[in-house]
Amino acid sequence: MVVLIVAALAVVGCSSAYNGERLFWKAQQREAAILRNPEKATPEQVQAAIQAFETVITKTPGTTWAAQSHLAIAGLHVVRKEYSQARDLYNSILENFNQYRDICLIARAAIAKTYEAEENWDSAIRMYQEISDYHAWNRAGLEAPLYIASIYEKRHQDPLATKAYDHAIRTYLKLLPEAASPDAANRVKGYMALAYQRVGRWDKAVDILEELNHAEAGINRPMVLLTLASIYQAKLGDIPRARQAYAKLAQDYPDHQFAKIAKAQLEYLTQPVQQPVATDLPTPVNQQAPTPVAPTQGR
Repeated sequence: MVVLIVAALAVVGCSSAYNGERLFWKAQQREAAILRNPEKATPEQVQAAIQAFETVITKTPGTTWAAQSHLAIAGLHVVRKEYSQARDLYNSILENFNQYRDICLIARAAIAKTYEAEENWDSAIRMYQEISDYHAWNRAGLEAPLYIASIYEKRHQDPLATKAYDHAIRTYLKLLPEAASPDAANRVKGYMALAYQRVGRWDKAVDILEELNHAEAGINRPMVLLTLASIYQAKLGDIPRARQAYAKLAQDYPDHQFAKIAKAQLEYLTQPVQQPVATDLPTPVNQQAPTPVAPTQGR
């Protein structure tokens, strides 16, 4: 009898999950038609999509499908620039679905973006700080302290930007002892190196980058070597070490896109007379400003 009850419960659970997925998929079809061309979406289309997601919420309460349906409805409000209504729904996710951490992260990030859309920078910064606090080891959480500083920079609030970068450094220093693995520690070090660069603490940045350069795995070594060489050359005036880093990059990664830069700089640095160099530090690859990317790979 016990076995039969357990089996019956398992069947019910599978059926419920399937039902939630099916209902959610149907609602997504309505949503997709709106998102393909938001400007031409009629109020009736939007309302029909919202009602479809509300059906999911009603019939599968407490499930991931219900949480994702709240996200979807909030997103439809964002499309219509109804930011306050969207935030109410995102906040309801944080209150009622905190067991789904990934969904909560999406909700927090979306709240921050609505504040940015309204140019409510103080509220946006508070939300990015919350992302840093609640999702410290997620990529978004690691990037949040640097992104906060970049907001101040865009607003030309340089003293506040400097304070934010200093706060970022303290955040990363606090995280380091809690790293669950060497790879996790290296990710934190990568972001810390970026923070040191942003405030011009080149010696500190170099110390960390040299550590990363000797790490066994999980490192974007071409980026580390190019950044090291650029700092040695343009910021510290240590030409021998710059040559060494460029040569290592060209030798070990001859087919990498940075190898061409390294070879050009090596040729320049071997010229008899050196002129002042205005070499900028490399911009992380495939990165949309202003969010920085650490010279590490993997999560």
